[in-house]
Amino acid sequence: MEEFIKNMERHEEENDTGLNGQTQLPFYVLLVEQYQAGGGELSEDIKKSLIDLAVEAVEQIRQQIVSVNFWADSHKQGVLRRLLIELLDYSNIFEFEAIEATVDRMLELARHLHDRLAGD
Repeated sequence: MEEFIKNMERHEEENDTGLNGQTQLPFYVLLVEQYQAGGGELSEDIKKSLIDLAVEAVEQIRQQIVSVNFWADSHKQGVLRRLLIELLDYSNIFEFEAIEATVDRMLELARHLHDRLAGD
């Protein structure tokens, strides 16, 4: 994840998505990487869908992580995990088999970006 975060600086400079480079863009880049790792081709429609997913995911994450002791409470984390799994599943973009691993990476990223996500 540290390497992923370091690579985000390059993406922030090249950001043409309209996403917030500090909060939403990292999740978009993660979703793109996970989609392409599954063999998906990145069409303009898929890019737009992934942008929308990143925006919705960040909103869900922000709503959940502001609760007291979120990262110390496995139940609260489980609720967020289920919300993100549903979000990706209903998008029909990711293969079902890839969704849990993608959500795990999203949660790891959210933990790393907690201050940014909870601060705005």
